[in-house]
Amino acid sequence: MLDTVKAKSQPETATPHPLDPLTAEEITAACTLVRADVTSPENCRFPTVRLEEPTKHELAAGGVGRRAFALTLDVTTGEAIEHIVDLGRGEIVGRKVVPNREAPYGQPPVMLEEFFKCEAVVKADPGWRAAMARRGLSDKDIELIQVDPFSSGFFDKEFERGARIVRAVSYFREHLQDNGYAHPIEGVVAVVDLIGGKVIDLTDEDPIVPIPRKKRNYGAHEMTNLRTDIRPLHIEQPEGASFRVDGWKVDWQKWSFRIGFTPREGLVLHQLAYPGRRAQALPDPSRQRHRDGGALRRSDREPFLEVGVRCRRIRPRHACERARAGLRLSRQHPLFRRTGGGQQGRALRRAERHLHARGRLWDRLETL
Repeated sequence: MLDTVKAKSQPETATPHPLDPLTAEEITAACTLVRADVTSPENCRFPTVRLEEPTKHELAAGGVGRRAFALTLDVTTGEAIEHIVDLGRGEIVGRKVVPNREAPYGQPPVMLEEFFKCEAVVKADPGWRAAMARRGLSDKDIELIQVDPFSSGFFDKEFERGARIVRAVSYFREHLQDNGYAHPIEGVVAVVDLIGGKVIDLTDEDPIVPIPRKKRNYGAHEMTNLRTDIRPLHIEQPEGASFRVDGWKVDWQKWSFRIGFTPREGLVLHQLAYPGRRAQALPDPSRQRHRDGGALRRSDREPFLEVGVRCRRIRPRHACERARAGLRLSRQHPLFRRTGGGQQGRALRRAERHLHARGRLWDRLETL
């Protein structure tokens, strides 16, 4: 069944295509070069390491080398640096310090180790512990509390400017496997400075909202009355698949494209082609400034798709809706440059019309 469709893997010695995601060996090589170049290697972390994509002109000219983009963060000073590494030459060819202490105060994505650091900082804070005690929780209960860091956003408060902060929300648990999201601790939000390692702002609202105690656990070992009326489902392709996979290249009926993957955008399609039809470029949603899951690197934790499991088609309008409801276009976006900064609304409407017009392309995917 599902395991009968196997991708043709590239030999380990093959040269990757210029648009292929970085291999594990390339990531290691890039990080090794960068770590040797920074001031404090022991405090250097890598929130993002990805392929530095070549331009269309470089691809057309041929002979383009492989480059890596590595974003580093010093966890003691908060300094963030963008590095461009030429993997063929084995050297750093670009270096830029991110001005994260100046407006608009951007920060690298939150790393997994900072999730654990946030919880430790919150649970050590006397004010937060007092807020838990006000809600009837003991020291033993506090040890089991689940603390989740969320992207902070920016409200132009003094403590937010230039700081690497997250907002921590807490959930009660009776044991480590308990579903904490069924027991939110309302009215308590701690703002954590991840570089300073301390709580810099605490919300503890009155009146106190009781913690919901009803269990909502859905583990198989906790479900006693499972349904028995579900009939078997088989997904089969007796004559084989209608697509071919060669490394990161996919041929599907008349379509061909290359698959990429980045920590922020997630799935990326390159060189999308269909015989007899002229390719058209869509506005790049990664250039639009809006809040999404990129701050917490959600693409790293999204579940992988499985062969044979069909997904809903993509609706390009979602990117436009996020942009319109979010903030503004980047000044580097071609629509911004074309219309000028004083007419961002017109630029967004033009982008929306463009995306909806191209939406017919996605509708055709299911009818070919």
